[in-house]
Amino acid sequence: MCLGTYQYGPGDRHEITLSCVNVGHTDTLLRAMAHEMCHLRQLLRKTEGRGQHNAEFRRLGARVCRYHGWDGRLF
Repeated sequence: MCLGTYQYGPGDRHEITLSCVNVGHTDTLLRAMAHEMCHLRQLLRKTEGRGQHNAEFRRLGARVCRYHGWDGRLF
């Protein structure tokens, strides 16, 4: 199930989109947004590397989850 996406497009445009069909609660919205913001951070730091959810992404996700008290396995 897709909750959201992050895309980097023409003209240095960063775009995060979230699904109004699959996101029905504020908590889900916050988690999905945080997830996509980790992708944005990777692009800005040039650490996206190979694979969408590489080791750097998992480190960022774990940090976000610790801060917010979320289950990292669901991130």
